[in-house]
Amino acid sequence: MILKMDEETIEDLNQTLKRSNFATTILNDTLYFFAKEKVRLPKGANPMEVFAYINEKDELVTEFAARHAEEQSSPFVTIGRTTNLKEIATQGYILYTYFLTDDQREANYSSEVIDTSSTHYWVINTKE
Repeated sequence: MILKMDEETIEDLNQTLKRSNFATTILNDTLYFFAKEKVRLPKGANPMEVFAYINEKDELVTEFAARHAEEQSSPFVTIGRTTNLKEIATQGYILYTYFLTDDQREANYSSEVIDTSSTHYWVINTKE
């Protein structure tokens, strides 16, 4: 899933994320939720509760995420415990969409795509 947005929408999202940890936008009748903060696993939590976890340097994506992406035949995989925003806010679990590719050329997008290279901005689809 690649979200293509106009510059104004991207600028609005970035401005919102400077003031807040969360931002939303609607594209093609689908609500997308953006989170600025990386997920933190509660002490003693089982990593499978959030299915996947990227470490502090964002170098590690679990085997689960890679396997799921392969099964879906897509380099994009959304990982998380819930898509319920209230539950996310209450329990602190955040969904992330990871882009998994071995081809560096695929990782370079035009400016109309939200900054997927940033470790602080992850795209989340909140509708199942």
